[in-house]
Amino acid sequence: MQMKYNTQFRAAAVVLLIGTVLLGYMVVQSFAAGPMAAFEPETGTLTAGATVQSATGASGSGVVRFATAATPTPTGTPAAQYNCIASPHVCGYPDETNTGVPAGVSLTPSSSITITQNGTVINGLNINGEVIIRANNVTIKNTRITSGDYYPIRYFDNDNTGLLIEDSEIIGTNSNVTAGISFANYTLRRVEIYGAADGIKADGDVLIEDSYVHNLSVGNDTHNDGIQTTGGNNVTIRHTTCKLSTTNGANACIQMGNESGQGISNWLVENNLFDGGGWTINAGQVASSTVFRNNRFTRNAGYGPVSISGATWQGNYFDDNGAQINP
Repeated sequence: MQMKYNTQFRAAAVVLLIGTVLLGYMVVQSFAAGPMAAFEPETGTLTAGATVQSATGASGSGVVRFATAATPTPTGTPAAQYNCIASPHVCGYPDETNTGVPAGVSLTPSSSITITQNGTVINGLNINGEVIIRANNVTIKNTRITSGDYYPIRYFDNDNTGLLIEDSEIIGTNSNVTAGISFANYTLRRVEIYGAADGIKADGDVLIEDSYVHNLSVGNDTHNDGIQTTGGNNVTIRHTTCKLSTTNGANACIQMGNESGQGISNWLVENNLFDGGGWTINAGQVASSTVFRNNRFTRNAGYGPVSISGATWQGNYFDDNGAQINP
């Protein structure tokens, strides 16, 4: 009989223990469940994030609800990238690795060509000579142009418009080549230009983006500029690298208006990497509609990063430490 009572006592104790554990678990869950925990309110001041909400089953017909703590915001920012001119593509800027004819594209040899049909597309040529364009809306892509002509691309005889050059290379073979591309009404994308006296002449309605100008050809009378205008409007230069510290005696990455800047308006120059020259940006007085913003400059200029007045100047900085530049 004693053994029976002991067995019953042990069974009851086990049931009681299990019940206690379950009850404790339910209490813990009630505190942690959901985005809030609730308690019946007492008098006093509520802490931040706490509110009283109605609950008919509680004394006073209300409960205090505490909001879940917000997830902490991570501190710090990604490390800044400095000295990008050493290898521009590492910082996302254009250089020889991401401009010009893409790797793996087969090119067909060609001599000089003349284009007279509107809408012509030139694709995949290796041109040794001059490209003469006398038509509108011409596209040149995946093409290499190597030229000793004064104008490797002659595109001004008929005031044509709509020229697009992309994923291509323009190579001057001597300092008598005035520039890779000249004057007005064209767009360059992912174009590599080198070997001419100037990289680009931009006198109006020009868009240059994701391109790379470097290693210009120096002669007795050259005045080497990455991009030059003698007075033009409506030009955008965006996310382009001009690397002239390797061109001995280079004048400027951007030369505006015969060193006076007169007649320059509606230029947007943004997110570029500029290197070298006497003044890297060389201009005089320009209209306030000429905007320079978020451009990165090296300290490799003979005189300094910029000589300009009148322009809108925002967020331009040095490549080596991110210090802001004021013209």
